[in-house]
Amino acid sequence: MRNPVEGWSKPQLAEFLAFVSSFTEEKSAMRGGVERAAEVLDAEVGALVRGGSVEASIGFASAEVPEEKLLAVASGGGYAVEVLGLGTCVAAAAALDDGQNGQLIVARCGDDAFSQEALDLLRGMAGVLALVLKMLRALEGERSLRERSGHEIGERRKAEQQLAHQTIHDVLTGLPNRTLLRDRVEHALERSKRDASTVGILFVDLDDFKAINESLGSPVGDRLLVQVAGRLGETLRSSDTKARFGGQTLSCWGGDEFVVLCENLNSEQNAIRVAERIAAALAPPFLLESSELRITASIGIAVTSAGQSTRDELIHDADTAMHRAKERGRDRYEFFDADLRARVVGRLNLERELGQAIGCDDLRLVYQPIVSLADGGVVGVEALVRWQHPERGLLAPAEFIPLAEESQLIVDLGTWVLEEACRQSARWQQPDPDRPSLRVSVNLSARQLTDALPEIVGNALRRTGVHPTRLWLELTETLLMETAQSATDILAALRALGVRIALDDFGTGYSSLNYLQRFPLDILKLDRSFISRLGSEPSAFMIVAATIDLGRALGMSVVAEGVETPEQLQCLRDLDCHFAQGFHFARPQRPEAIPDLVSGRLPSQDPNQPPP
Repeated sequence: MRNPVEGWSKPQLAEFLAFVSSFTEEKSAMRGGVERAAEVLDAEVGALVRGGSVEASIGFASAEVPEEKLLAVASGGGYAVEVLGLGTCVAAAAALDDGQNGQLIVARCGDDAFSQEALDLLRGMAGVLALVLKMLRALEGERSLRERSGHEIGERRKAEQQLAHQTIHDVLTGLPNRTLLRDRVEHALERSKRDASTVGILFVDLDDFKAINESLGSPVGDRLLVQVAGRLGETLRSSDTKARFGGQTLSCWGGDEFVVLCENLNSEQNAIRVAERIAAALAPPFLLESSELRITASIGIAVTSAGQSTRDELIHDADTAMHRAKERGRDRYEFFDADLRARVVGRLNLERELGQAIGCDDLRLVYQPIVSLADGGVVGVEALVRWQHPERGLLAPAEFIPLAEESQLIVDLGTWVLEEACRQSARWQQPDPDRPSLRVSVNLSARQLTDALPEIVGNALRRTGVHPTRLWLELTETLLMETAQSATDILAALRALGVRIALDDFGTGYSSLNYLQRFPLDILKLDRSFISRLGSEPSAFMIVAATIDLGRALGMSVVAEGVETPEQLQCLRDLDCHFAQGFHFARPQRPEAIPDLVSGRLPSQDPNQPPP
């Protein structure tokens, strides 16, 4: 039976298809198809032309038939070719119809043309060969796609695994991070409920790590953290530690803080032994940058039995105990106990009450006069905040300012002090507009030194009508050093408002001349620790004298703080200091007492007269 399309029999079709399909590569299939076509048609030579070039040949190349002659036959431009060694040959071509203009060409010796049956057979062969080539390309594309897809799937899975690992592990040390630790603590507490076991948390904070980072650079600090993590991990993985103290998880809580989860503790004493092992592991020096570094740690310990504490309570308790270790000298461990819990609860209550006091009338300002040493007149006051607690009475700043700093209430508290000081300054000026301007000095916290501060100060001045030159803002040396990068622009913006900037407690911090030149400062306030030694220590006199000369050279006014005796006052006058304040002149006063002090002048011009 003849194939109505190709003009050849099914056995011939099956034979040729089977023959060509036995080749697994396209190039092999092309050559095999040419060879089989020449054989079936009793031809001497054969070739396959595709895309304007000869891609497969079994006789033409050796017979040195010019390629352009074969291209002419393929395009229908000739049916006779001269083949070296064979003479004139009759050629026949059949299109492959494979989408690439392929032509299957065969030629045989003599001048007898191919019969119609032979031509039909040639076209059928070309069709089958084209089909096989398409199949091979499709299979190759599918295989390549499978390989590419498999590679992409593998890379995606690898990336997902890396992302999942990074989500619950610290990038620097590779230790579990706080997310994974919280999960493990949760499970440990659940197990402790079932078997009535004890779970412990050790919160480890490296002492003075910030100084290492600042002096040697963060890359050195990072390498130190990696080494610390390695030592702690080796200590906790030791067989003796596991046998005696149960399962443990070392995690990186963040920065220079590590947290150790201990399960199946038999007693609190075992938690202490783990802390001692950690301290011992950190004792040998670390070799970094060809130098030895020694590091210690403050460790807080909290334990719970049978799941009596929640996950967050247990971690927070250990953190609190760690801070108590810091307060008590560092390089030690502290337990979270009932007394500490009572302190924490009391602190939380005080924090809540302070937040309420800022919005009520429980806060008040008192003012300590600042005196001109040239004539003894009061030229300004420093605003100092007090808290009239409903149960504990009048609280000094030392009893609640540190709490405000830690809880971030200091921003609201500082804004209230600024607004109230400006309002009081306006009140003092209203009864007598011709009264000499009284400068008001307000202390700033590090948390207030943000880009929003100039706007806050500007709004306070506009609302109260106080002239900017009557407002002094005091900052400490330490505050400026900690915020040096951003402080310059902020202080410049405040100076642009007309506000004066004072550097408080000068001499107790960095005291760098570079910083004095870098920051836009107007006033140096010499710390009371130097003033207290005037008259008794010659070195103190030299330091105070040098500071006054330095301030004068830099165009700054100098205020001496903590003046308490006539001898101190006389020394300051001898040194031509500009201003002073202290108990020798007056203790902090209620606002209603200030006008009398301003108008009456303070009785401090006689150095032999006792302080009021």
